Amino acid sequence: MSGAYLKSRQGINGVYTDRINSLFTQWDRDRSPGAMLAVYYRDEVIHQRGYGVANIEDDVPFTADTVLRLGSTTKHLCATCMLLLENDGKLKLDDDIRSYIPELPDYGEVITLRHLLTMTSGLWDGINILLFAGLNAESPLTRQQLFGMYCKQQKLMFRPGDDCTYSNTNYSLLSLVIERVSGLSLDEFMRGQIFEPLSMDKSRLTPVMDTAILDKARGYVPAEDDGFNSGFMRIELDGNGGVDSTINDMLKWLANYRDDRHFGPDYRQRMEAPVYLNDGRLLEYRLGINVVDYRGMKVVRHAGGMPGYLCDFVYYPQADLGIVLFTNLTEPAML
Repeated sequence: MSGAYLKSRQGINGVYTDRINSLFTQWDRDRSPGAMLAVYYRDEVIHQRGYGVANIEDDVPFTADTVLRLGSTTKHLCATCMLLLENDGKLKLDDDIRSYIPELPDYGEVITLRHLLTMTSGLWDGINILLFAGLNAESPLTRQQLFGMYCKQQKLMFRPGDDCTYSNTNYSLLSLVIERVSGLSLDEFMRGQIFEPLSMDKSRLTPVMDTAILDKARGYVPAEDDGFNSGFMRIELDGNGGVDSTINDMLKWLANYRDDRHFGPDYRQRMEAPVYLNDGRLLEYRLGINVVDYRGMKVVRHAGGMPGYLCDFVYYPQADLGIVLFTNLTEPAML
């Protein structure tokens, strides 16, 4: 027994630590991938530690600066970029997407940027398109190749605004809009407008998952022999799921989200504003974030997942309680 997992336990303890730890007992062991968790309550981090190790092969413990994947939790950062461009008068969320990406087919219906942000565009999910084409997440595809696939979609799933279906295509197209309007790469825009102002020093857009990153946890998937295999996703990502971050950095993001200090007037209100379908139904999905009811309490959250990694960002405004969870194991029961 090496003991690196014991170093993962170092962090912040509070009155609820024992109860929280009991939820992660299965992964709090030697030579096992696991999780990095922080709980934020009333302007204070009351629990923060790792379970298992960040790297099985080299027996590397988790720390608050271990880099992990946000996956689709990236989407509310991408939505924030859109609001920043709207703040500067460079676009409006009710603009037609084809004003910025004329390569897309004319579907006979206007698809707005807001439709993309709220998953009500009717565009098919790019990952499903890959499956229909006989490919999978391990297929090495560039953003340009994916964009070509998006532009070949001849029919929508439904009229924009008639329904809500989760589609990564929406946020890939929004990423391209951000780049065309700002004149910067998405990485440059996020760095200058989000990460640097919030001192999120170890956060970055990493489009290719196997890029070598200092202090990055290796991702794993369960193996048939009860061991673990490395998790891979070779599809080039963008604002749909490509950001790497740390517990320390995401606590800074959470604190800013809670206090609404940056990103323009009424930022949180705009992110969480009610979204209605054409028939008047209220949606849980807002601007890159879900707003749901849990036992009578409002919950704001977005999870993310890909081979080897899961993430969840959760905030309960009424209780002033926030949770950031990263895993380096694709195990949905951990969320």
